Amino acid sequence: MSEKNITQCLFFPEQYEKPVVVKFDEPCSSSDGGALLLKGADQKLDLSGKLSAILIDRREAGKVRHTFTELIQQRVYGLASGYADANDAARIGNDPVFKMLLDRSPVSGDSLSLQSTLSRFENSVGARGLYRMGEKLAETVLEWHRQMKTARVLSKKKEETAHVYGECRYEAGTWDAERRVIIKAEVTRNPGREPKDNPRFVVTNKKQKPKHVYERAYCKRGEIENRLKELHHGMEIDRTSCPKFFANQFRVLLTAAAYVMLQEIRL
Repeated sequence: MSEKNITQCLFFPEQYEKPVVVKFDEPCSSSDGGALLLKGADQKLDLSGKLSAILIDRREAGKVRHTFTELIQQRVYGLASGYADANDAARIGNDPVFKMLLDRSPVSGDSLSLQSTLSRFENSVGARGLYRMGEKLAETVLEWHRQMKTARVLSKKKEETAHVYGECRYEAGTWDAERRVIIKAEVTRNPGREPKDNPRFVVTNKKQKPKHVYERAYCKRGEIENRLKELHHGMEIDRTSCPKFFANQFRVLLTAAAYVMLQEIRL
């Protein structure tokens, strides 16, 4: 054990005759192994390729060390892995997993781009490029949803849980008039458990049928809010600290692209 090692390496010395020693000195290790799934999602969607193909690279070819595709991949894979800032390039630049994600040897491959390169890249994209990239991202998501809808129809099975929709008029003590209340009377059944009542009530002024209001309006609204929370708290889409508007817009777009890849992995 190195004398310069300042981290705790000895565990439970009072419990065992032989001490338990833990070292974290493997030179080519990473804690981001799960990020490899991002590569598969990206290859399936071809998202980084589609986005980079829109940009025009005006740099001198002989001086280019990192292509636009690689810069987008480094940024998007980093965002999806919890590295929200370009400054995090110093942390993942020599990470073996991130090298592999950019098709480099995890041991002897070149380091990824530095923060300064990423910052120049973020500030190089103008309004027209951002607009077209946004369109391409939207097209990719819409096509993905069309495919998923078809898959769900093909794999649909009979539901064991039963529910019935209805409505009534109700006036609480603090209300000045009766209001429409949508009722979902549901009985859930799970293997090995007793049936359980699971009623739901939604107050609304919408005029559609109860089932439409509950499933298409109420549930969809809640689901959208969950996705917004994931973008805000999980992806830090509001990390827009650059003084230039378009650079911040580019960061938001890349964060959205990272989220699309995570959704592909999830579903």
